[in-house]
Amino acid sequence: AVPPSAPETMPSFFFCEFKCTGLDAKDVSGTSDPFFTIRDGKGKKLYKSEKVKKSLNPRFNIFRLPANAFSVVVSYSYQS
Repeated sequence: AVPPSAPETMPSFFFCEFKCTGLDAKDVSGTSDPFFTIRDGKGKKLYKSEKVKKSLNPRFNIFRLPANAFSVVVSYSYQS
């Protein structure tokens, strides 16, 4: 039985937000242009973030993922 305060169904998606602090500087200018991708267990790309230009402490835009995507592997790269 579902407790009265719990939703009866799972949401179809979740909103997510990522931020990083203290990334390595990869550009000669002493900064980076970080971004990240989220892939499922089979390597299918579910999301690719925007690049945050010249930042070692980026805050990425809020995005949404399907609720069934939470068995994903997160990978990231400092440069494109």
